[in-house]
Amino acid sequence: MSFFVECALRVSAILSITFLLTFALRRQSATLRHIVWTAAFGICALTPLLFPWGPKAAKPWPSILSTQTSFVTIAAESEASPRAETAQRPPQAIPVAPALFILWAAGALGVSIRIVRAALWTRTLRHTTMPLDGAAVAASAHFPPTALEGVQIAESDAVAVAVTMGIRAPIIVLPSHYKTWSASRLRSVLRHELAHVHRRDCLIQWLPHVMCILHWFNPLIWLARSQMLCEGERACDDAVLRGGATGVEFARDLLEIAQIAGLKGANPMLTTVVTKIERRVTRLLDPSTNRASLSRAGMLAAAACAVAVLLPIAGVRAQNAASNTAGAQTGTLSGVVSDPTGAVIVGARVQIAGPTGSWTVASNPAGAWSASVPAGSYRIDVLAPGFTSRPTTVNVEPGAAIGLKNRMEIGQLAESIVVTASGTPHAASAVAAAPPQRIRVGGNIQAAKLINKTPPVYPESLRQQGVEGTVLIQAIVGKSGNVMSAQAVGSQRAGAGGAPTVEQSSEFSDAALNAVRTWQYEPTLLNGEPVEVLTTIAISFQLR
Repeated sequence: MSFFVECALRVSAILSITFLLTFALRRQSATLRHIVWTAAFGICALTPLLFPWGPKAAKPWPSILSTQTSFVTIAAESEASPRAETAQRPPQAIPVAPALFILWAAGALGVSIRIVRAALWTRTLRHTTMPLDGAAVAASAHFPPTALEGVQIAESDAVAVAVTMGIRAPIIVLPSHYKTWSASRLRSVLRHELAHVHRRDCLIQWLPHVMCILHWFNPLIWLARSQMLCEGERACDDAVLRGGATGVEFARDLLEIAQIAGLKGANPMLTTVVTKIERRVTRLLDPSTNRASLSRAGMLAAAACAVAVLLPIAGVRAQNAASNTAGAQTGTLSGVVSDPTGAVIVGARVQIAGPTGSWTVASNPAGAWSASVPAGSYRIDVLAPGFTSRPTTVNVEPGAAIGLKNRMEIGQLAESIVVTASGTPHAASAVAAAPPQRIRVGGNIQAAKLINKTPPVYPESLRQQGVEGTVLIQAIVGKSGNVMSAQAVGSQRAGAGGAPTVEQSSEFSDAALNAVRTWQYEPTLLNGEPVEVLTTIAISFQLR
């Protein structure tokens, strides 16, 4: 939704600047203004591809329109306080984006149906017209025989005014009553329609039609479309007058044709002589109007100038305009929290620690989070019940937008047992290492459960010597629940007189491993599927 809003704002800015440009060029020819409008609509169509370029500007719309809305709360330094825990609960997201998308799609569909119906009507008209002899029509209009080469002339009862259609094979359709026209009127009408053919107006006019489908809700797009069509008609009127017709004579012809047509507007897909007839007549009667044409080089130069003015607007990059109390510039951190299968994790806590304090961000229902932070270096820790991840350090530059992929790993399990035997220790027992606490699981994680445990056997030789010790074992609980890859990673022990020996350590490790390798767990489930998980087991051998 944020992307769509940015496109709409850029298009509005481009059209607004184009209105100002064409107003400044009001004393120039209609052909020049039509080129400016054509360039403007072309840039509007390319706007989504031009986001990486252009100057930066503050984002003027609320962040609630974003599809990746995040809920950012500044937590107190002590996370144990009830206030901090309450602040970290994400509020309910307002489903604005889906509703707006449905509304936009409905409007776009309605405009598309209208344009498609017009296109189908045009196709039907083309196949139902009666072809005419171009040479005979040219002779009737006192035209040179070669004036209508490459253009098909036809007549039809379905039209009240002359229309031009077709791109590769243009055709001029005259109303059936054209035979009652005078030679001067027929010549003026043909010259007007030939100007549309030479200017490729049937092709160019697809640009505003497509933009009206995408931006139907924007009144500027409809005003701009109307202005572009009017400038095209005025340019063709100027071609008629440059061909020798007088403004008074052609204005009279336009009024009579419009009266026959019932003063109806043009079909959306056709070029007609009936477009804002009052303004056209007034312009035809104004002797000070600039009716100059442009050469091909002049058209290219005008289009290049218009593109140079409007292109930077299409590339404006919107960004958050937040700043801290000292007025420092800010950047944006964002990411998506997911588990090892790629499924998103909802409600994960993302702790962001930086030069100005700490932030706690909760991932939204799409697993996404974001935060606007002052420029500086930040440490990011992601916490989710049943999962673990490594901290990330990033450097945020002013205006930068940094996206992260927070892939979580399954948390580690732990077991702790004590093996006792009768006897008196000959030395002070070493303090056993505190076993890690079993992680809290929740969400889509279901922890493994030990269902079959064979107790280790106290080595007889070590019992007689009064030796005690603790063995730490790391193992992998497989998908079937059996213990895999068990190995001793450390031990704490005390021999007679407090001097440990390698042999004693090996005996404790062997006894512990022999037992652990026979243990059986219920598998750990991630999103309903069994997965392998690392477990740490602390086995203490004690005498009593």
